Amino acid sequence: MARLLDRGKPVHPHRKPPPVTEAARTFRLSALRSRITLPIAAAVFVAVVIVWMSVVHGGNRVSIWAPAAAISGVFLLVFVLLHASPPPPRSAFWGLMALVSGGGFAMLQSLGIMPVPWPEFAANVALQVSLCAVLFLIVVRLTGHSQARSVLLLTLFTGIALHCIWALATDPRHATGGFIYRNGFASFAGQGGVIGLAILAGAAGPVAAATLRAPVAVLTLVCFAAVLASGSRLGALSCLAGCALFTALSGPRWWHLALMLFATIVLTGASGPVLDRIPLVNASAAERWELYTQIWQLIRSAPLTGSGAGAFVPAFETARSSGLPAGLSYDHAHNSYLAAWVAFGLIAGSLLFLFLLGALATCLRHARSCPQSRLGAAAMTMAALHASGDFTYQLPANATLLSVVLALALTSKAMQ
Repeated sequence: MARLLDRGKPVHPHRKPPPVTEAARTFRLSALRSRITLPIAAAVFVAVVIVWMSVVHGGNRVSIWAPAAAISGVFLLVFVLLHASPPPPRSAFWGLMALVSGGGFAMLQSLGIMPVPWPEFAANVALQVSLCAVLFLIVVRLTGHSQARSVLLLTLFTGIALHCIWALATDPRHATGGFIYRNGFASFAGQGGVIGLAILAGAAGPVAAATLRAPVAVLTLVCFAAVLASGSRLGALSCLAGCALFTALSGPRWWHLALMLFATIVLTGASGPVLDRIPLVNASAAERWELYTQIWQLIRSAPLTGSGAGAFVPAFETARSSGLPAGLSYDHAHNSYLAAWVAFGLIAGSLLFLFLLGALATCLRHARSCPQSRLGAAAMTMAALHASGDFTYQLPANATLLSVVLALALTSKAMQ
């Protein structure tokens, strides 16, 4: 009875608080652990890997993407052993098969099962694709964990936006950030802008859309400004196409997106680098057409098996003619579709794109009812357009980012 009466008495200001017992410490630690669950840790891990690779040359170094692939593989193994996840929806099949086909064909070439003239480069391509596949599978295992998926989107968007701020602060007229060239950074920043739009539409949950509306809108504008500041013509066009598709699928209430883009162009003045490079379109188009013509002749020389994944440089040198400037060397096809046909042949290369087309169609089917599906459709549209004139999505940072966004879209609630 005395103890009950003591509970109502005020605590003396100079009296020391009672000591924390071991049971209380255990309770606090268990409460902390319950908040930081393994799925949330997996979401943060995926976002950190992508942002880290983007800062260091876009991940375009073996010393960068190889450790990331090894660590991610170990993390996936631990995640599978320690955490039970519901079976993913069938819609994830399209993205998984696209990654398995690309990495599988490259591995078969490196093992000599698919004979090609230059098999020695295929193993690196297979390992790069395996990194995308591992991150894809980690996100797929987050199916049903809405909080972890929200954390992934918010962490990824914040990292991309901070990268854009750094790029704009470093060189606002030729922004490239940590990437090796402007187009790669423009794709990365454009994807960040579309992710911001998806968060505003509720892809990270209604609470995040309501409470974080102002900072997310500002950082989305920063991402759009970074795209324009990069000076990438095709990057700006693909970003505009992705935003237009997202707006069209979201309904008429998203008319303010046009105002956001207009404000970005006018207030930041970052459209100058893109406008300055528009007169160069005709000159570069003639050279690019000649390059594509010679690449097509290379494809015709090995239409079934291809020349080997990652072997564009030695393969193209054997087929190069005098129509191109003699002082220039071409490390890439500047067209991901032609590059896939050079690497795998017409049949295997087209099969890869058919799986990606199936993933896009699946996202479009559920886009009006699900913001994450709209995000996947817009992201794939941007990638498909930019890949028609550059190799930007062959960079590990952009490839993994697209894989993660696609995994989120293909495992959304609308597809379960």
